[in-house]
Formats: sequence, C-alpha cells, structure tokens
Amino acid sequence: MTRDVVGRNVWYVKYNKETRAPDTFGARPRIGLLYIDGDIVDGRAQTVPLLGMKLVGSYTITHSIKALEDDVDIKAVVLRIESPRGGLRWRRR
Repeated sequence: MTRDVVGRNVWYVKYNKETRAPDTFGARPRIGLLYIDGDIVDGRAQTVPLLGMKLVGSYTITHSIKALEDDVDIKAVVLRIESPRGGLRWRRR
C-alpha cells in the first residue's frame, strides 16, 4: 500500500503506544504490621533472659500504635497478638 501512496517501498515499524508516567509521584501506600509477642503488662516492654520471658508493655504498644498513626504512607495496619496471658487489668476488659 505504501508503494501506491509514496511511489516506492518504505520501511516502517509497528507503532507502540508510549508508556505514561504515573499521575502522582512519591512513596506508595504501605500496610503496617504490629506484632505483639509475649505477656502483656502495664509499663514498658522488657525481656527476662533467665526465665525466657518476653513482657510486652502497654506503654510500648501505645507508642508503636502512635508511630504507625503518624506515618502518612501507612494506609492500613495488621495487628497480630501472640500472648499466652496478660496482666490482670487487660483480662478484665
């Protein structure tokens, strides 16, 4: 067909649509993971190596949740709790 229009054979390649840049730039949304492993107690988290105990403190949990809340890139949070038992205050609620 090009010979009829141009008068000679013309080499051509198939047109590929150009890829578009994203509409927005910056960090992509993320999902936060808060993993709580150990006995839940009042106060700060601690480890007792001689007894092999991990104590997860309520203040530490609150601080971690606040840090996830303040991160603008995090759009959702998965909370995983592995606690065989907790402080008396936590069991009452």
